[in-house]
Amino acid sequence: YFNMLNEKYMPHPKEDQIIFEQAKLYKQLGNSGEYNDRFDKLSRKYPESKYLKALKNQLIQSDENDKLNVNEQVQKIYNDCYELYKSGNYKQVLLNKKEHDKQFGGNKLQANFDYLEAMCYAKEKEMSKYKSKLESITVSYPNTSVGENAQRNLDVLNNVKSKTEAKPDINTSNKISKNGFTFNSSDEHYALIVLPKDADINVVKAALNDFHKKEYSLVNLEVTEFIIKDKKCALIKGFKVLKKNTDYLNVLQSKNPLSDSEVDKQYTLISQKNLGILLPVQNLPAYLDFAKEVYK
Repeated sequence: YFNMLNEKYMPHPKEDQIIFEQAKLYKQLGNSGEYNDRFDKLSRKYPESKYLKALKNQLIQSDENDKLNVNEQVQKIYNDCYELYKSGNYKQVLLNKKEHDKQFGGNKLQANFDYLEAMCYAKEKEMSKYKSKLESITVSYPNTSVGENAQRNLDVLNNVKSKTEAKPDINTSNKISKNGFTFNSSDEHYALIVLPKDADINVVKAALNDFHKKEYSLVNLEVTEFIIKDKKCALIKGFKVLKKNTDYLNVLQSKNPLSDSEVDKQYTLISQKNLGILLPVQNLPAYLDFAKEVYK
Protein backbone atom coordinates (compact mmCIF):
# COMPACT_ATOMS: atom_id res chain seq x y z
CA TYR A 1 0.00 0.00 0.00
CA PHE A 2 2.87 2.39 0.70
CA ASN A 3 4.37 1.60 -2.71
CA MET A 4 0.99 2.13 -4.36
CA LEU A 5 0.52 5.48 -2.65
CA ASN A 6 3.90 6.83 -3.68
CA GLU A 7 3.55 5.52 -7.25
CA LYS A 8 0.00 6.71 -7.94
CA TYR A 9 -0.37 9.94 -6.00
CA MET A 10 2.87 11.84 -6.45
CA PRO A 11 3.67 14.37 -5.23
CA HIS A 12 1.96 14.43 -1.84
CA PRO A 13 2.90 15.98 1.54
CA LYS A 14 3.43 12.65 3.33
CA GLU A 15 6.02 11.25 0.92
CA ASP A 16 9.00 11.58 3.28
CA GLN A 17 7.10 9.87 6.11
CA ILE A 18 6.06 7.01 3.86
CA ILE A 19 9.61 6.49 2.56
CA PHE A 20 10.68 6.37 6.22
CA GLU A 21 8.01 3.76 7.06
CA GLN A 22 9.02 1.70 4.03
CA ALA A 23 12.67 1.79 5.09
CA LYS A 24 11.80 0.53 8.59
CA LEU A 25 9.69 -2.30 7.20
CA TYR A 26 12.38 -3.41 4.75
CA LYS A 27 14.91 -3.36 7.59
CA GLN A 28 12.66 -5.59 9.68
CA LEU A 29 12.35 -7.94 6.71
CA GLY A 30 16.13 -8.06 6.33
CA ASN A 31 15.99 -6.60 2.82
CA SER A 32 19.07 -4.36 2.91
CA GLY A 33 18.86 -3.51 -0.80
CA GLU A 34 15.40 -1.99 -0.56
CA TYR A 35 16.27 -0.38 2.77
CA ASN A 36 19.33 1.34 1.27
CA ASP A 37 17.27 2.42 -1.72
CA ARG A 38 14.71 4.14 0.55
CA PHE A 39 17.45 5.64 2.71
CA ASP A 40 19.18 7.11 -0.36
CA LYS A 41 15.89 8.39 -1.74
CA LEU A 42 15.04 10.13 1.53
CA SER A 43 18.54 11.63 1.72
CA ARG A 44 18.33 12.88 -1.84
CA LYS A 45 14.79 14.28 -1.88
CA TYR A 46 14.34 15.38 1.74
CA PRO A 47 17.78 16.13 3.25
CA GLU A 48 16.21 18.23 6.05
CA SER A 49 13.44 15.77 6.93
CA LYS A 50 13.01 14.76 10.56
CA TYR A 51 12.39 11.22 9.26
CA LEU A 52 15.84 11.14 7.71
CA LYS A 53 17.20 12.19 11.10
CA ALA A 54 15.37 9.26 12.65
CA LEU A 55 16.94 6.79 10.20
CA LYS A 56 20.37 8.27 10.77
CA ASN A 57 19.85 7.97 14.50
CA GLN A 58 19.00 4.28 14.09
CA LEU A 59 22.18 3.75 12.09
CA ILE A 60 24.27 5.46 14.75
CA GLN A 61 22.60 3.47 17.51
CA SER A 62 23.54 0.19 15.82
CA ASP A 63 27.25 1.03 16.00
CA GLU A 64 28.70 0.33 19.43
CA ASN A 65 31.78 2.45 18.79
CA ASP A 66 29.72 5.51 17.88
CA LYS A 67 27.68 5.08 21.04
CA LEU A 68 30.77 5.40 23.20
CA ASN A 69 32.45 8.27 21.37
CA VAL A 70 30.49 11.17 22.78
CA ASN A 71 32.21 14.47 22.22
CA GLU A 72 33.30 15.85 25.60
CA GLN A 73 32.07 19.28 24.57
CA VAL A 74 28.62 17.83 23.83
CA GLN A 75 28.54 16.13 27.23
CA LYS A 76 29.50 19.42 28.92
CA ILE A 77 26.82 21.34 27.03
CA TYR A 78 24.24 18.80 28.13
CA ASN A 79 25.39 18.89 31.76
CA ASP A 80 25.27 22.69 31.72
CA CYS A 81 21.79 22.63 30.18
CA TYR A 82 20.53 20.25 32.82
CA GLU A 83 21.94 22.37 35.64
CA LEU A 84 20.23 25.41 34.11
CA TYR A 85 17.01 23.40 33.89
CA LYS A 86 17.21 22.45 37.57
CA SER A 87 17.78 26.10 38.50
CA GLY A 88 14.70 27.16 36.53
CA ASN A 89 16.51 29.02 33.74
CA TYR A 90 14.43 27.41 30.99
CA LYS A 91 14.87 30.13 28.39
CA GLN A 92 18.67 29.80 28.56
CA VAL A 93 18.37 26.03 28.20
CA LEU A 94 16.40 26.54 24.99
CA LEU A 95 18.98 28.99 23.65
CA ASN A 96 21.88 26.65 24.49
CA LYS A 97 20.07 23.70 22.96
CA LYS A 98 19.49 25.65 19.75
CA GLU A 99 23.21 26.43 19.48
CA HIS A 100 24.03 22.77 20.22
CA ASP A 101 21.80 21.61 17.38
CA LYS A 102 23.56 23.91 14.93
CA GLN A 103 27.03 22.60 15.84
CA PHE A 104 26.51 19.03 17.00
CA GLY A 105 23.04 17.93 15.88
CA GLY A 106 22.49 14.18 15.52
CA ASN A 107 24.94 12.99 18.20
CA LYS A 108 24.26 10.25 20.77
CA LEU A 109 22.71 12.65 23.27
CA GLN A 110 20.38 14.30 20.74
CA ALA A 111 17.35 12.47 22.11
CA ASN A 112 18.15 13.71 25.62
CA PHE A 113 18.54 17.29 24.37
CA ASP A 114 15.19 17.08 22.58
CA TYR A 115 13.47 15.67 25.66
CA LEU A 116 14.94 18.43 27.84
CA GLU A 117 13.69 21.01 25.35
CA ALA A 118 10.18 19.55 25.60
CA MET A 119 10.28 19.74 29.40
CA CYS A 120 11.36 23.38 29.22
CA TYR A 121 8.31 24.18 27.08
CA ALA A 122 6.14 22.52 29.71
CA LYS A 123 7.73 24.56 32.50
CA GLU A 124 7.24 27.74 30.46
CA LYS A 125 3.55 26.80 29.97
CA GLU A 126 4.02 26.71 26.18
CA MET A 127 1.82 23.66 25.89
CA SER A 128 1.38 23.64 22.11
CA LYS A 129 5.18 23.59 21.65
CA TYR A 130 5.46 20.99 24.42
CA LYS A 131 2.98 18.69 22.70
CA SER A 132 4.53 19.24 19.26
CA LYS A 133 8.01 18.41 20.58
CA LEU A 134 6.78 15.26 22.31
CA GLU A 135 5.15 14.12 19.06
CA SER A 136 8.39 14.80 17.19
CA ILE A 137 10.37 12.75 19.73
CA THR A 138 8.07 9.74 19.42
CA VAL A 139 8.61 9.82 15.64
CA SER A 140 12.35 10.50 15.70
CA TYR A 141 13.25 7.95 18.39
CA PRO A 142 10.89 4.99 17.96
CA ASN A 143 11.46 1.92 20.15
CA THR A 144 13.70 3.84 22.55
CA SER A 145 13.23 4.68 26.20
CA VAL A 146 13.18 8.42 25.44
CA GLY A 147 10.50 7.87 22.81
CA GLU A 148 8.42 5.81 25.22
CA ASN A 149 8.69 8.48 27.91
CA ALA A 150 7.56 11.11 25.42
CA GLN A 151 4.58 8.95 24.50
CA ARG A 152 3.60 8.56 28.15
CA ASN A 153 3.78 12.34 28.57
CA LEU A 154 1.54 12.71 25.53
CA ASP A 155 -0.94 10.27 27.03
CA VAL A 156 -1.11 12.34 30.18
CA LEU A 157 -1.38 15.56 28.19
CA ASN A 158 -4.25 14.17 26.17
CA ASN A 159 -5.95 12.77 29.28
CA VAL A 160 -5.53 9.28 27.88
CA LYS A 161 -4.86 6.66 30.52
CA SER A 162 -1.73 4.79 29.48
CA LYS A 163 -2.32 1.06 29.07
CA THR A 164 0.76 0.42 31.18
CA GLU A 165 -0.50 2.48 34.10
CA ALA A 166 -0.70 0.43 37.27
CA LYS A 167 -3.73 0.38 39.56
CA PRO A 168 -3.43 1.78 43.07
CA ASP A 169 -2.32 -0.70 45.70
CA ILE A 170 -3.39 -0.32 49.32
CA ASN A 171 0.06 -1.63 50.31
CA THR A 172 1.89 0.98 48.24
CA SER A 173 4.77 2.73 49.97
CA ASN A 174 6.24 5.98 48.71
CA LYS A 175 9.73 7.40 48.90
CA ILE A 176 11.34 10.35 47.14
CA SER A 177 15.10 10.89 46.84
CA LYS A 178 16.90 14.22 46.76
CA ASN A 179 17.66 13.54 43.06
CA GLY A 180 13.97 13.26 42.25
CA PHE A 181 13.73 9.47 42.03
CA THR A 182 10.53 8.04 43.52
CA PHE A 183 9.47 4.66 44.78
CA ASN A 184 5.94 3.40 44.47
CA SER A 185 5.40 -0.35 44.63
CA SER A 186 2.42 -0.16 42.26
CA ASP A 187 4.39 1.51 39.45
CA GLU A 188 5.27 -0.49 36.37
CA HIS A 189 8.79 -1.88 36.76
CA TYR A 190 11.57 -3.27 34.59
CA ALA A 191 14.62 -5.38 35.36
CA LEU A 192 17.92 -3.59 34.77
CA ILE A 193 21.44 -4.95 34.28
CA VAL A 194 24.30 -2.45 34.47
CA LEU A 195 27.48 -3.37 32.57
CA PRO A 196 30.87 -1.73 31.97
CA LYS A 197 31.31 0.29 28.79
CA ASP A 198 33.55 -2.34 27.15
CA ALA A 199 30.96 -5.11 27.53
CA ASP A 200 29.71 -6.66 24.29
CA ILE A 201 26.03 -5.83 24.60
CA ASN A 202 25.13 -8.04 21.66
CA VAL A 203 26.53 -11.10 23.47
CA VAL A 204 24.57 -10.16 26.58
CA LYS A 205 21.34 -9.67 24.64
CA ALA A 206 21.79 -12.97 22.81
CA ALA A 207 22.35 -14.81 26.09
CA LEU A 208 19.28 -13.21 27.64
CA ASN A 209 17.10 -14.03 24.63
CA ASP A 210 18.21 -17.67 24.74
CA PHE A 211 17.49 -17.75 28.48
CA HIS A 212 14.03 -16.28 27.92
CA LYS A 213 13.18 -18.84 25.24
CA LYS A 214 14.12 -21.63 27.63
CA GLU A 215 12.73 -20.33 30.92
CA TYR A 216 10.03 -17.82 29.94
CA SER A 217 8.71 -18.99 26.59
CA LEU A 218 5.15 -17.95 27.46
CA VAL A 219 6.10 -14.41 28.46
CA ASN A 220 6.63 -11.67 25.90
CA LEU A 221 9.95 -10.22 27.06
CA GLU A 222 11.89 -7.48 25.30
CA VAL A 223 15.55 -6.66 25.85
CA THR A 224 16.56 -3.10 24.96
CA GLU A 225 19.74 -1.19 25.64
CA PHE A 226 20.92 2.30 26.45
CA ILE A 227 24.16 3.94 27.50
CA ILE A 228 24.73 6.37 30.35
CA LYS A 229 28.20 7.87 30.29
CA ASP A 230 30.63 5.00 31.05
CA LYS A 231 28.02 2.27 31.53
CA LYS A 232 25.93 0.10 29.22
CA CYS A 233 22.52 -0.99 30.44
CA ALA A 234 20.29 -3.88 29.41
CA LEU A 235 16.61 -3.26 30.16
CA ILE A 236 14.22 -6.23 30.35
CA LYS A 237 10.58 -5.30 29.85
CA GLY A 238 7.52 -7.51 30.10
CA PHE A 239 6.81 -8.40 33.72
CA LYS A 240 5.49 -4.96 34.78
CA VAL A 241 4.59 -5.96 38.37
CA LEU A 242 7.30 -5.38 40.96
CA LYS A 243 7.16 -8.87 42.48
CA LYS A 244 7.41 -10.63 39.11
CA ASN A 245 10.45 -8.53 38.21
CA THR A 246 12.01 -9.37 41.57
CA ASP A 247 11.37 -13.09 41.05
CA TYR A 248 12.84 -12.84 37.55
CA LEU A 249 16.06 -11.26 38.82
CA ASN A 250 16.38 -13.94 41.50
CA VAL A 251 16.07 -16.67 38.86
CA LEU A 252 18.42 -14.83 36.51
CA GLN A 253 21.13 -14.53 39.15
CA SER A 254 20.62 -18.12 40.28
CA LYS A 255 20.90 -19.65 36.80
CA ASN A 256 23.44 -17.04 35.64
CA PRO A 257 23.05 -17.28 31.85
CA LEU A 258 25.48 -14.36 31.49
CA SER A 259 28.44 -16.23 33.01
CA ASP A 260 30.12 -16.53 29.60
CA SER A 261 30.12 -12.76 29.08
CA GLU A 262 32.89 -12.43 31.70
CA VAL A 263 32.02 -8.86 32.71
CA ASP A 264 31.08 -7.26 36.00
CA LYS A 265 27.32 -6.97 36.27
CA GLN A 266 24.94 -5.20 38.60
CA TYR A 267 21.32 -6.33 38.78
CA THR A 268 18.58 -3.99 39.94
CA LEU A 269 15.06 -2.76 39.25
CA ILE A 270 13.75 0.48 37.83
CA SER A 271 10.24 1.89 37.44
CA GLN A 272 9.07 3.48 34.22
CA LYS A 273 8.84 6.82 36.06
CA ASN A 274 12.41 6.64 37.32
CA LEU A 275 13.63 5.64 33.87
CA GLY A 276 12.07 8.85 32.57
CA ILE A 277 13.96 10.78 35.25
CA LEU A 278 17.25 8.91 34.83
CA LEU A 279 17.68 9.35 31.08
CA PRO A 280 17.76 13.16 31.04
CA VAL A 281 19.68 13.39 34.33
CA GLN A 282 22.32 10.79 33.32
CA ASN A 283 23.16 10.25 37.03
CA LEU A 284 23.36 6.47 37.24
CA PRO A 285 25.36 6.28 40.51
CA ALA A 286 22.70 8.32 42.30
CA TYR A 287 19.95 6.06 40.99
CA LEU A 288 21.82 2.89 41.95
CA ASP A 289 22.24 4.20 45.49
CA PHE A 290 18.53 4.97 45.62
CA ALA A 291 17.62 1.53 44.22
CA LYS A 292 19.86 -0.21 46.74
CA GLU A 293 17.92 1.44 49.54
CA VAL A 294 14.36 0.86 48.31
CA TYR A 295 14.75 -2.60 46.72
CA LYS A 296 16.34 -4.35 49.69
